[in-house]
Amino acid sequence: MLRAVASAVAVVASVAAIAALRPALASRTERVKETSDVYPLPEQGQLLVASLGYRAALADGIWAYVLVSQGTHGASRRKFEHAARYFDAITTLDPTFAAPYLFVDTILTFGNQQPTADDARAARRIFERGLAARPNDARLLLQVGGFMAFFAHTYLPEAEADEWERAGAKYLIRAAELGGSADGVRDAVAGVNILNRAGERAASIAALERALLITEDEQRRAFIFARLRALKGEAEVDRAQLSLRKFEAAWRSSLPFVTRAMILAMGLSPSPWICSGPVPEGGPRCARSWREWTERGGQSR
Repeated sequence: MLRAVASAVAVVASVAAIAALRPALASRTERVKETSDVYPLPEQGQLLVASLGYRAALADGIWAYVLVSQGTHGASRRKFEHAARYFDAITTLDPTFAAPYLFVDTILTFGNQQPTADDARAARRIFERGLAARPNDARLLLQVGGFMAFFAHTYLPEAEADEWERAGAKYLIRAAELGGSADGVRDAVAGVNILNRAGERAASIAALERALLITEDEQRRAFIFARLRALKGEAEVDRAQLSLRKFEAAWRSSLPFVTRAMILAMGLSPSPWICSGPVPEGGPRCARSWREWTERGGQSR
């Protein structure tokens, strides 16, 4: 009986103590918040050694941590500190890992709390590392071009933003040439508009001429020709139209079953009877590429 009474008294005393202490502890807990992050990884050289050869696997693990951390930082409205260092670690371990490059601008700028010019510069540095490892990745070029041409100026001084915009325009044009999106001509024209405003007329003309080769839509071609007329003049555009018609005639007469992109990649099929033998002093007697073919006015020899 005494043991039961003692147990009941202990329970009542515990409940009373909890009730008395809980408000103060809850208030103190609410005031304690995480305010800074700790970067736990070693420097890049040591990280390569620590991976024990499993570089891609470790890069995957760090990337998963970055995605989770981005979500928790966003939920608590805290800046994701050291995000650029995590990207540096991932790209050092596996430079060709495509997925992280496609989220660099989002995690460092758009999705971060109070992004700065240094965050944008870090995004560009990582983007350029990605382009060095994946130079023909059309999707990455489109991502880099869009960020640099249209969004980065939000974080940068005006003088610096102008150079970024021009560089981004060139990436957009290159992405269009490689098929970075469903509407490559639109991306190319967006880049041309930026270059034209910046006074880079020759680059604008070259980009429009290349855009002609990636579209078969007559309305888009008419639009591109109209832009070229404004930049080059009527006679030059007429010559370009004639060259385009000759190219399509040569394509259709030789290999009509392949796509436009394929025939451009394959190049010309010069006649061995014409092209064989030593090269004369005036240069090759026949065109060996579409560029030479164009320079000869649409003639193979």
